[in-house]
Amino acid sequence: MTDASGPDSIDKDESVIVVSDLHLGGEFGHETSGRFCNFLEAVSRFSGKAPFSREQQFRIGGIDKVLKPPKKIILLGDILEFWASRCRNRDYVTLDALKPFAQLQEMDCDVVYVTGNHDEDVEEIIDAANFENKKKTSPEKDSIDLFTQNTKKFSLHKKHYIPGRNGEGLEVGGVHYAFLHGHQFDQQQLPYSIGECIGARFDPISYIADIANTQAAKKVTPVIAGALVVIWIALAVVLGNRENGPLVSALTLILGGVIVASLVNTVVLFGSGCQKKISILQVRPIQILQGVAAFFALLLTGLILLGFVVPWIHNVLFLVIFAIFSLLVAFTAVPILVVSLQKKFYSFWQKTTSIKGSDVEKIIPKEKSSASDFNPEKYSLTADVVVFGHTHCANMPESKHFVRKKSQEYTGPERVFFCNTGNWERDPAMPLTKECPFKETFVYIDHDGLFLMRWDDKGKEKIQFIKRIPAAMITHNVIP
Repeated sequence: MTDASGPDSIDKDESVIVVSDLHLGGEFGHETSGRFCNFLEAVSRFSGKAPFSREQQFRIGGIDKVLKPPKKIILLGDILEFWASRCRNRDYVTLDALKPFAQLQEMDCDVVYVTGNHDEDVEEIIDAANFENKKKTSPEKDSIDLFTQNTKKFSLHKKHYIPGRNGEGLEVGGVHYAFLHGHQFDQQQLPYSIGECIGARFDPISYIADIANTQAAKKVTPVIAGALVVIWIALAVVLGNRENGPLVSALTLILGGVIVASLVNTVVLFGSGCQKKISILQVRPIQILQGVAAFFALLLTGLILLGFVVPWIHNVLFLVIFAIFSLLVAFTAVPILVVSLQKKFYSFWQKTTSIKGSDVEKIIPKEKSSASDFNPEKYSLTADVVVFGHTHCANMPESKHFVRKKSQEYTGPERVFFCNTGNWERDPAMPLTKECPFKETFVYIDHDGLFLMRWDDKGKEKIQFIKRIPAAMITHNVIP
């Protein structure tokens, strides 16, 4: 679990800023996009020397603190909302992400994009690059550099960002940090288990969502989709009862008439008025299309009329129409319904619920005897601090958490600091609680240590301090 893209350390006059769970393109993505852009604009004004910008100065316990310009901005997963896009349309993801990513490209720092479970489709870009590399006999990687401009780069990483030759993490002031989205701490889910078995991603809901985002499917509303499924079931019942001869003839007349009307509409649509607007060279294919549509309209009309004399013709036509209608339902109505109800469908694949809404104490035990679903035998990170998101609960306990007992196989520490970045999505279904009282949070890291901060878009003090862990406390051998 390593990422070789450098640099592996941050200098004294630099910092790292970590943000996760923006969910751009989701139901609340448009609002989030604007707030995040304002945050990036403020960060871009961070100066390495006086005069400092107002946003980068504040007091902590009576001590003046100046935030340093970022060397890296780490986007720690679920930045884009591909899993539950607004109005079931992934075009909103692009719309909400355009301005923030344009700003990120202009900033004088590296941008590290780590995929989460809601934007896992971004990994397909890495897979495509690996496919090209195979043609060049290059080794497969879990990350790629999208572009390098002057001394900065934009890189994509699958699920985690843990630089260093031995995966020890990003070194900042003698402390090593590992970054992962956090769905790795979820209780085991069936799609991930199957994916591990076959050595490839397995996400049936995502595959169906891809179909739901085709141009044809996006024009179908959930109400229409439900009606189409009901009609299909009724047609299947009629098809299964061979004694419904008169009903089959009536349905064949109705459905066949709809198809004939569609074909005639195609002929009219590409009539002389349309042909006048295109070049002479392109008229001929249009005329061929008109001829084919007209031919099938006449053929179907003739067969429908002949069926009243020869009844079996209606049976055959009904079977053909049912097959065509089944394809229509399968590639429009069903995907729309699945995406509309995907949370319930997704729960079918889960053994249990996720850890969303949980703070660090509920995920990682403070002591090895504590009750938790965390499995220390699978923990392999060797960093001093693990930064993650996913749960939408900003939290940074001022104590180390037990991860596992040292052995020959495991060379990392027994106890580790964990920090959760929180989220920026204002979802009414996840209100603020005593355990999770903040939104619009981010993690700031420099040689002084680890800071949990908040961006207040409308407040007088835009950047607000929540909690910190000094670097000396992290590296000290005594457990605080």
